Amino acid sequence: MMQQQEPESQVIGLREFLQVIRRRKRSVAVVSVLAAVVGLGMVAFRAPVFTSRAQVEVRPVTVDAQLQPFATDSFVNMDTEAARVTLEPIGMLAASAMGLDPTSPADLADVAEDVSVTVQPNTTYLDISCTRESAEEARECAGSFAAAYVQDRVRGARRLFEERTSDEQDRIREATDRVEQLRSQLSEPGAPRASIRAQIEAQNQLITAAQTNLLSLPTASPDAAVLSRSAELPAAPSNKDYLRATALAAVLGLALGLGLAFVRERLTEPIAGREALEQVLEAPVLAAVPKLPTPLYGRRPILVTLSASESPASQAYRGAGAALLHLAGEGSLNVIALTGPSQGEGKTPATGNLAVALAQSGRQVVAVSCDLRNPTLHAYLNRDNEVGLTDLLMGGATVGEASQETEVSGLFFIASGPMPDNPTDLLGSEDMGRLLTALRTRFDFVLLDAGPSLVADVLFVAPHADGVIVVADAAKTSRGGVAQLRHQLESVGSLIIGGILNNVAAKFTGHPYPYYLQPDPGTRRLAESAEDRPTAEWSGPRTRRDGNRSALSLRVETSDDADVSRAGLGVPAVEDNQ
Repeated sequence: MMQQQEPESQVIGLREFLQVIRRRKRSVAVVSVLAAVVGLGMVAFRAPVFTSRAQVEVRPVTVDAQLQPFATDSFVNMDTEAARVTLEPIGMLAASAMGLDPTSPADLADVAEDVSVTVQPNTTYLDISCTRESAEEARECAGSFAAAYVQDRVRGARRLFEERTSDEQDRIREATDRVEQLRSQLSEPGAPRASIRAQIEAQNQLITAAQTNLLSLPTASPDAAVLSRSAELPAAPSNKDYLRATALAAVLGLALGLGLAFVRERLTEPIAGREALEQVLEAPVLAAVPKLPTPLYGRRPILVTLSASESPASQAYRGAGAALLHLAGEGSLNVIALTGPSQGEGKTPATGNLAVALAQSGRQVVAVSCDLRNPTLHAYLNRDNEVGLTDLLMGGATVGEASQETEVSGLFFIASGPMPDNPTDLLGSEDMGRLLTALRTRFDFVLLDAGPSLVADVLFVAPHADGVIVVADAAKTSRGGVAQLRHQLESVGSLIIGGILNNVAAKFTGHPYPYYLQPDPGTRRLAESAEDRPTAEWSGPRTRRDGNRSALSLRVETSDDADVSRAGLGVPAVEDNQ
């Protein structure tokens, strides 16, 4: 029926950010303090543990034959060395030093979980830390792992040197044995002495080359790893840093407080302009009604479409009426319910003004007061509230008896009537559906002044309507209230066709210029008669100003096969004065 506008992304500015913090400074402070207290409490009640640290300098595993300080394999992968500290070979050595069973996987895994290793940036130093429940155990653990690493690396350097020298020694031994064999062959009669001597010379050359290689091999470094700092006995628990924990918790609390502040600001922020309402409602705003100056007639309920027909507020309602006429031309849109998130947001005057605007466009309109708990629409239309919707639904009156003509040609009104004991049941009854079906066949538009979403009545009225208009107040309706109402209406399958935003500042309406609420001469009597409104006593069907009785005489039947006909609604009698 209508295309919903895509919500525009909003980027918060520095000024708005600071304003939100200033408005929500108490909640932000409370959350930050609570977070700091919680962090302090967690540290206080935490079981104390102690951490001891030892430092090891990692050096090359080999040096040259003269034990010069210039290493022959200066590159050391420190990440690999850090990972080796907690592996099984070093863990077994450390476990033995700590008096644990080095063959027990459980003991090895338990002690390895308490050890952490870090590499000092751009150095060859390893920091080996161990955290245990007692200070003595922490020092013993860190010291044992540091000593085990040094021992394992020195052993590894010696093994590497032995592997390299073993190869050359094997070559020398094999060549020497070959020389002995060749020499024994020289004493045999008829032996090729020249050939044998050449072979012996070749083997001697191999022996000389192997000996040379053996002398040039780098030797194992006696200090491939050095304990540069022994593990010390920790003086205080490592998990009882109250200042750091409190500061960290306070910072996290501040971030949480700011987040909650903006969430609350978003939910409770008033709907200031039409863009904000469209974004939350996910439907277009049909009218942005400017904030009205002090009425000329004090606090009496008046309709701006009658008392100031040329004002921007009146024009806004006429624009909404034009939008409804366009939507009605595109599809079935006859019964329209108006509601709002809470009381006092202008849904009732919006219903009255919209009904006047549609009637003045030449349409047949009936406004029905469905707010059975707090009805006020009759006051805006200067009519009584003695017989109305409740009488119709309970079978105490006909439509002709309950309908009232108004000062506007083509506009009829059905009051709420006496307040029933079960308003929700009446509004959700089948009789309500049959009544609206009857009104639908007679009138071009049926406007339902439904109650606010504070009570469940609107959720029983809205499904009977072809569409729902949500009325909000720019000064006090919150985003959260509109969002909640939208979800409620969607849960019962109602279609939100748009919104009306009342009390809008001039900068949001498109009418930045001031105006005066001057009553039109032809409609001044509506407001003037409000002071001395007589108390009406019901005496039968309403009579029009031309003396003709209205033929709206349909009584709502309770049976399912009630005959609802256009002829029974008395169309000719209403058309006499058009």
